[in-house]
Amino acid sequence: MTEINQPAVGQWKQGTFDCCSDCGDCLFAYFLPPCYNYTVAKAAEQSTGCAILTFCFGITLCCIRGTVREKYGIEGSPVNDFLCTVCCPLCTAVQIKHECTH
Repeated sequence: MTEINQPAVGQWKQGTFDCCSDCGDCLFAYFLPPCYNYTVAKAAEQSTGCAILTFCFGITLCCIRGTVREKYGIEGSPVNDFLCTVCCPLCTAVQIKHECTH
């Protein structure tokens, strides 16, 4: 039987900086961050308006990350969500989308 590499309970499926595993998502997030943030919100089943995503990209992404972390029982804190979002918002967006869709 083939063993699938599953993350430990309470961990993200992919690390914050493992976002380059999907070049399509990386390019989309890099060139159209507000649009990509919208797809992340949809994947996380968050109802956030387009205008809010466009003008408050970092804030909404931080909130979505916290919601996803709580929903899937992932260890962390609001401070960690904030730091990840500030240090590398695009990688964080790809991480969130990957968590919700894979």
